[in-house]
Amino acid sequence: RPQHHLVTCWQGDDPVGYYELEQQADGAVELVYFGLVPAHHGRGIGRWLLARAMADAWDLPGTTRLWLHTCSLDGPAARANYEARGFRLVDETVEYRHRPTEDLDEKLEHLVSAVERLNARLDALPALPGDG
Repeated sequence: RPQHHLVTCWQGDDPVGYYELEQQADGAVELVYFGLVPAHHGRGIGRWLLARAMADAWDLPGTTRLWLHTCSLDGPAARANYEARGFRLVDETVEYRHRPTEDLDEKLEHLVSAVERLNARLDALPALPGDG
């Protein structure tokens, strides 16, 4: 879908994180997903990657607002990072859910693996005219 934008971040051959932006009909852009591989927490990469995601969102044509959801499952520094970059709390709700017993780090590694496979498939596509 042309309204969906997936960006991955790498340090050499190591996956570091990713974000997904979703353009909405009213000019809003949602930062749908934002994550770092746990081994890269605490290095300041989250600050840089969030700033990059925000810049990319505002560079999309017609953007009038950028927003996101956060929850208690996010990393301990996530909300402070969002607020330091200018996001503000608009609403707060409490939801009760059954917490999965699977290891969240394992799920993130699985996601990174899927992104790597997707990137390999994209790299195998022929270049578009004008892409050098």
